[in-house]
Amino acid sequence: MGNGSYASVYKYEDPYYNRTFAVKKAFDDISKRDYTRFVTEFNEMKKLNSPFILEVYRFDENQRQYIMEYADETLNDFLKDPNNSSLSSKFYIIKQIFKAFKYIHSKKVYHRDISTSNILIKHYEDSKMVKLSDFGLLKLEQSEFTQQNTEVRGSLNDPNLHSRGFATYGVRDEVYALTRLLYTILTGRETTGAYINDRFDAFYNKGTHSVLDERFNDVAEMESAFFACFND
Repeated sequence: MGNGSYASVYKYEDPYYNRTFAVKKAFDDISKRDYTRFVTEFNEMKKLNSPFILEVYRFDENQRQYIMEYADETLNDFLKDPNNSSLSSKFYIIKQIFKAFKYIHSKKVYHRDISTSNILIKHYEDSKMVKLSDFGLLKLEQSEFTQQNTEVRGSLNDPNLHSRGFATYGVRDEVYALTRLLYTILTGRETTGAYINDRFDAFYNKGTHSVLDERFNDVAEMESAFFACFND
């Protein structure tokens, strides 16, 4: 199904349960630190209990892999489908994304690798559900796991993190990446240049402000400001 920085994901059809699962398997040659991060990803995801978080089930130490919930597509796939081009379809997904991040932040967890490929969508007969995945770069609010010189990853992250250090990552950094994600959902592009409306321009400028304290304080404030951009 795909490869990440230290693991591959495979689709698995289970004949006993007659269900489709996904298996995430660590590369054989990854560093000890990355394997520790892989195990931590499973353990922390196992603690989370939300319909908007991809569920993980069982870790196999011998195979260096774990079984997890299967999702049908990435957000990137969703956005490429012309059937999902309406503003109402995008708002439907955006509302769920806000719920996912409000939930993990309530658990003092920061994702740190927000992208259209790390947000999955699961199809049901009557709905589609956002599933936040790939917590390999997660940060626990009081954790010392992240080193100051850790490489900054994540295509939507604030470039100033390269000078500040990934260990300083907090809620306003998550706000920055989420702001850029929302722009991508609405416009289909990561780089700026597409005009939506004046209120969204102000929203975007605040969410990505170079001064941390000028950004939204949290995702709840950000959510309220976002939808206000489209109120008549």
